[in-house]
Amino acid sequence: PAKSLETSNHSRIKHWRAQMQQLDISDEKSMLVALNRLINSDVRYVDDYTHFHLKDFWADPETVLEEGGDCEDIALVKASVLKRFDWPRDRMHLLVGILTEGGRKASHAILLVETSTGEQLLLRSITDDVVHPSEFDFIPIYAVDHRGTLIVKSSAPQHLLHTQSTAAP
Repeated sequence: PAKSLETSNHSRIKHWRAQMQQLDISDEKSMLVALNRLINSDVRYVDDYTHFHLKDFWADPETVLEEGGDCEDIALVKASVLKRFDWPRDRMHLLVGILTEGGRKASHAILLVETSTGEQLLLRSITDDVVHPSEFDFIPIYAVDHRGTLIVKSSAPQHLLHTQSTAAP
């Protein structure tokens, strides 16, 4: 998929590539905010049942950019872009859990990134906000990253994902 993002002639992906080239990557936080806003505006939200006639389906970034996707698809596009900008893979984690918004609880996935200073930030897809975990009513159940799947054992909203040594194997 990453190679096809680089070579695809699809108009949406060509437009996306041009936008990515203009991102200012000199400041981590500014880059995260700009990237989050850009992807949220470029990707149409569509649930898996409507899109694929499946309860759950994790689509590749090219499909998501061309056709849209749901929360984990959008989060994975963000991770794919960060990888493209050499963001360390051990500082990106897809969190899956329960989001409470407007008094309603729903399953949700979101990308958690750690800055070079260790600050954890969530790249929202429902809004363009990049927020600290304490500003987000989200209960993580597990995290998926380059090490595999980790059960999240943190009850502290300030720090949603512990290091490898404090996470379940």
